[in-house]
Amino acid sequence: MKPLRLLAAGILLAALAPGSGLAQVPEKKERIALKGLTQVVYAVALSPDGKLVAAGGIDRSIKVWELPTGKEKFTLAGHTNELWALAFSPDGKLLASGAADKLTKVWDVASGKELATFRGHTGSVYALEFSADSKTLASGSVDKSIILWDVATGQERQKLTGHTGIVRALAFSPDGKKLASASFDKSVRLWDLTTGKEMLTLNGHTNDARCVVFSRDGKLLFSGGADNTIRIWEVASGKLKTTINVTQGAVYSLALTPDERCLVAGTQGKTTLWDINGRLKYTLSVNTAWNVRVSRDGRTILAGGAGGAVMAFDTPEFSSPD
Repeated sequence: MKPLRLLAAGILLAALAPGSGLAQVPEKKERIALKGLTQVVYAVALSPDGKLVAAGGIDRSIKVWELPTGKEKFTLAGHTNELWALAFSPDGKLLASGAADKLTKVWDVASGKELATFRGHTGSVYALEFSADSKTLASGSVDKSIILWDVATGQERQKLTGHTGIVRALAFSPDGKKLASASFDKSVRLWDLTTGKEMLTLNGHTNDARCVVFSRDGKLLFSGGADNTIRIWEVASGKLKTTINVTQGAVYSLALTPDERCLVAGTQGKTTLWDINGRLKYTLSVNTAWNVRVSRDGRTILAGGAGGAVMAFDTPEFSSPD
């Protein structure tokens, strides 16, 4: 993938500017609504094979459904406060959950059994991300720290400190050598996982930084924030390439389709999807999407938010080139 393809996002995101004709863009309806949670959904995760969806929020429990049927597979109970983060391991065997009870739990996907509880944060766990080999779990917290856990033993490998606000989102680089973090201190930071040291601080957001996503080649980093912007950064230099103003409000979550032709944004308003040729393709029938996910093959988009349900959309047009 050439970086210029992703930089074209600046052109297409301009479609969100006032007078862009957003009202004329068709709205895509969900294929299925996954129901069972009754209150706001803060966290959504999709298994690597695209066959399981996990979600949680104010309800405290975790629902796991099967796709494409929407049949409920498990209800996982164990947290004593609202859920903020969920992540499947890349090998598909584990599900991690983080909550306002300050705990990170690891569940067996096959049986639904709780395997471990990681204790170390002194505040709510807001962000979780597995490494590509599924051996390391990164967690971010209200306590402003990031902990890297050994999944097999539950031992703390490293603690990364430097943020001065809540750590809201995490992303491992494709090569596994770096970790990106987004924080309510308005910064996005890059960490060297070999040394545990901060490599770069990316300053530009004027309000909470809420989400981070790497491009597939690891050369670009997308971040979204409560300042109603999406920013595109050059990873090697930390240079800000593009700032995009999003009229839908705060950007809570971002996801790239695997072919990198489109970007999905969950915002305070409508969830939107557009192509790199500058054409806004459609909106999705979800408002205030706290979390959006795209399947590895690009054929499914998930969005969960204020309505208490997780919406699944069919998107075969974005199937992976792999």
